[in-house]
Amino acid sequence: MEQFFDVLEIQPTKDEAAIGAAYRKLLPSHHPEEDPEGFRKLREAYEKALEYARTKEDGEGAVGDMTPADTFMNRVRGLYEDYDRRVKIEEWEDLLKDPVLQDLEYEDEARVKLLSYIMDGHEMMPQAVYSLLEKMLMVQERREDLEEHLDPRFLEFFLECANGSIDRGFDFSAIYGFTDHPDGEAVDRFIGGLYFLANPQTEWTEEMFNQVSEYGYSHPWFVFLRKCYAYSHNLLMEKEMDAFIRECLDIEKDHITGLEYRAYLALTKYYISQDKTRDAFFYIRQAERWNCTEEVRRQEYETGSKLADELLTQDEMDENTFLVLLSACHYGKKARQGLEYVASHPREVEKQDVYHYFLYMLHEAEGEYDAAFQELEKSEKTAEGDSPRKLTGERVRMYMAMEAYEQVEKLCREAAEDKSEQPNLYLYDAWQQACEKMNWPADVVQIFFEAREIWENYMPFYERAARAYAGEGIYRSAIRVLEPVAQYNPPFLKDLAEYHYQLFCEDLGHCAPEEAEQARSCAKAYEEQFGRQWWMPLQDGWMKVLEGKNDAALLCLEEALKLLGNAKEEEEIEEEEYNRKAADILIKEARAMITNRTDVTNEILPEESPARAMDKLREVFSFAKSNQMAYETILCAERMLDCAHKLGIEAELKDLLLDLEKEFANVPSRFPVQYFIDHILCELYASLGDPAQARKRLTQKLHTGVIPPFWCELPGEMHVFNPIPEGMESSEILDDMLTAMVQMPQMFTKEELRSAVPNACRSIENWINSGYAEYTEPSTLCSYVLSLIKYGPALSSDYNLLLGAGENPLFLKHFGEISTPEKRRGYYADMMRLAHYAGRIQDQIRYATEYKKAEEEANPYCRDYRLPLEEAAYKEKTGCSRFRLRDLATVCLFQGKIEDAKRMAEELKEHPMCWYCTKSGCLEYYLLLSEIAMMEGNVEGARENAVKCSATEWHKHDETAQAVLVYLDKLAKKDEPAEKKSILKSLFGNRRN
Repeated sequence: MEQFFDVLEIQPTKDEAAIGAAYRKLLPSHHPEEDPEGFRKLREAYEKALEYARTKEDGEGAVGDMTPADTFMNRVRGLYEDYDRRVKIEEWEDLLKDPVLQDLEYEDEARVKLLSYIMDGHEMMPQAVYSLLEKMLMVQERREDLEEHLDPRFLEFFLECANGSIDRGFDFSAIYGFTDHPDGEAVDRFIGGLYFLANPQTEWTEEMFNQVSEYGYSHPWFVFLRKCYAYSHNLLMEKEMDAFIRECLDIEKDHITGLEYRAYLALTKYYISQDKTRDAFFYIRQAERWNCTEEVRRQEYETGSKLADELLTQDEMDENTFLVLLSACHYGKKARQGLEYVASHPREVEKQDVYHYFLYMLHEAEGEYDAAFQELEKSEKTAEGDSPRKLTGERVRMYMAMEAYEQVEKLCREAAEDKSEQPNLYLYDAWQQACEKMNWPADVVQIFFEAREIWENYMPFYERAARAYAGEGIYRSAIRVLEPVAQYNPPFLKDLAEYHYQLFCEDLGHCAPEEAEQARSCAKAYEEQFGRQWWMPLQDGWMKVLEGKNDAALLCLEEALKLLGNAKEEEEIEEEEYNRKAADILIKEARAMITNRTDVTNEILPEESPARAMDKLREVFSFAKSNQMAYETILCAERMLDCAHKLGIEAELKDLLLDLEKEFANVPSRFPVQYFIDHILCELYASLGDPAQARKRLTQKLHTGVIPPFWCELPGEMHVFNPIPEGMESSEILDDMLTAMVQMPQMFTKEELRSAVPNACRSIENWINSGYAEYTEPSTLCSYVLSLIKYGPALSSDYNLLLGAGENPLFLKHFGEISTPEKRRGYYADMMRLAHYAGRIQDQIRYATEYKKAEEEANPYCRDYRLPLEEAAYKEKTGCSRFRLRDLATVCLFQGKIEDAKRMAEELKEHPMCWYCTKSGCLEYYLLLSEIAMMEGNVEGARENAVKCSATEWHKHDETAQAVLVYLDKLAKKDEPAEKKSILKSLFGNRRN
């Protein structure tokens, strides 16, 4: 019993509905045409589970407990399982006379149960039976009600079978070879096997035929397919040849779906052997319409090329042969010869649209698109009928080849809006491709939703929509697109694993255990289909690093490196890709060593951890540098910076970078190597106590001669940063400048530090008042102001001046137009703190409320699961739930709920440290404690925790903690205004939350 319930992946139960649901869930993964053996096992488990469910145990009740609908279904099962009766229409007519179908109380129940039984894999019946069932059960008339109980897709399938839309020409009554009481289930599997073998997409093997023949049945389809297989493998007896060819021609005449493709291939091979090239070319063209495989394309080329050579030597030929020549020239890749022949042999056939259509194909093959467009127009104009035919697809194909994607998008959109035309799969496909090429992700997704309603099983639509979501970092939606179809399309499991992995690793709001588990589950399912590949242990290893399972991570990464080497040896990847991936794996190994933890508190292990990591990084650094891999070399250097600070070997790293600078001086690279070398050396010189060299590197990094010249420049001279390093914006350079002033103040004079904020505010005011800001990108002004209100409080206590910049009407106008939830979150957090420092308590509370809203919009966990921050913060205890709880505590604190904030600060201790943190403490935790103490008027406590917060950074200057210290210094110099004291007392006083 347990075994067949294991196959159904449910616990033992007597609930037939649960058994049926489990069966239906797994059925798409074991389609009888694609996985006959899997279908057989699943069906056997389903039948045995039903048998168990219907077995009455002592005390369970008697048969009298069954409803009339249950009794009716026993008759249905008996009829279907006896195949000899199943195919006889009179048997079904007798069944449908059952009184239950006229019983008002049980009629609906019986109808739903019968249709549900068919839906659960009992669909192998003649078309006449479907027509009878539809007529007697009134499926079309009751479709809306039935969709509440049955899959709408099944009902669509049922009705198409009933009206003959789905008729694959299969003669159910022609099966023979069974005994007087055939096994209905085995016959189903036999029929499923025949459909599978007849599928044009299927590649045959002897094993497949043997599996189908094991059932002991026969059928004309099976006999014919056996002959096709034997002929294709040169196994057919010579004396059988003539009869077989006649069979192929008869099938071609009768249009038996599923067998025509095999017949066309056989006829192609036969006529090639008879040296009848024109006939062979005709039949391979027919086969191509069913399945354009590599073999079909090869035969098209060979027969087309040979036929073109034969016909090009003729000066006289009838009009039909002339058109065949043009087609042969196209498929035989002799377009130029065909065009030259046409130029020298004008014919009356020029009045036919098909003639111009063939000329279009020849010109297109030669890349002569203007001429091809002209022939398309002539083809449309010469077409017979009241209205010219539209050749939109052909135009789209050429525009795609020309990479004119805007034209493709325009044509496809117009075609989609033309409701008089039937939807065209190719046009929707090209439309979505063009939008993807132009990086229009919203359009890619919108086309997916439209096209899916028409072509549910066309997988490229799903794949591109998922990529569009993932490209925007919306991994949850990418997963939702692929999950329903991945079970039918195993290659999608790789993408699904990647999106879960990205969700776990990059999206802070989703750094939850279930995401890692889903990534591993999808990777394992992919592995079962395609074997173990290097990317699987690489991803798993990095996830383990982020989970703090560093020893296990190192084992995974070592396996990834070994598998990557195997892939290189087997020439599955090129050497350049191997070098980059190998460097990536080695850097991740070093990161695992740097961040090695002992327990949930994430205390760093002893000094040997960064020492081991440094040895590994030296190895990677040398490897990447010798292969002139700029990005990997710099990434490795940044990781080495972490180790150097821990080990006190900054001087060694400085020398390595100076050598690197010389080596890469004349190496062309799109990656701004010098910019990042200057960036790292600036930090190194500052930590080594050499402010002059640090300032020099910062100057060189920002490509400007004097630091900081732009603070008091006139608006027209603001762009003194040229040339800006590739990929950098002027606002990013401003951000770098302010960061350096906060984190490495020793590089600047006291006057520069003192005047930085007033001059910056004056610069913004001049910029706006002169009207210059109206003619610049809104992002430039916004980024400028956002950097100022973020770093300004750490440099100056001119809070009202900074608030004025953040509340400037023009800034707010632009910010409202371009802001994202992430930017709004940072803006409101900075303004909330500035308002507190300035004593504007009501504004502080208002900004805190807006900060919470922006946090919920920006935080994917809140957004995707539609949870308020209060619920999201307590959903789990992970490194990232720590962020959510910290943010909630900060909101409460600045709203005046101090006791709540204190309680949450204590609860933070129970959460693991954030996964990317390589510090000995937690910056965010100490900052929260500092601000709580500041709110309570505990100056010493606030100062002590602000210092601890900054101490977690190697440069000892976190900007938010530094702002607290500036504020505390101001308070020490001058008592708080009486007005502010009274507001604080009235709001925060002795009130408990």
